[in-house]
Amino acid sequence: DNNLLTNIYNKLFDKEPKLYAGNTDRRHYLLSPIYGELEGLAEITLFIGTRELILPDARRFHRIAKEQNIKINYHEYPGMNHVFPVYPIPEAKEARKIIVETILQEWTIKSSTI
Repeated sequence: DNNLLTNIYNKLFDKEPKLYAGNTDRRHYLLSPIYGELEGLAEITLFIGTRELILPDARRFHRIAKEQNIKINYHEYPGMNHVFPVYPIPEAKEARKIIVETILQEWTIKSSTI
């Protein structure tokens, strides 16, 4: 399973970058926030599944954010794939609950300061 994901990842992101990046440099922060400036960002919430092609990048981003003292809520779900929170499965229900709570908390904080 991991070998298959590694092969797909390597094909798409290492050997065939034009498939997702076109002529843009793959180190452009809009293609990969790993290469962007994190200072000054609001708290980040990140959901990732262990069957996600960009799992290595998500883990790296999490590590970079922690090293730079950026607040990050990192949620890694075993066996989940890309966009799993939209599926009718228990893990998605849990993720959606966290997403809604995060949005409502931010909304409450912002509206109380207006």
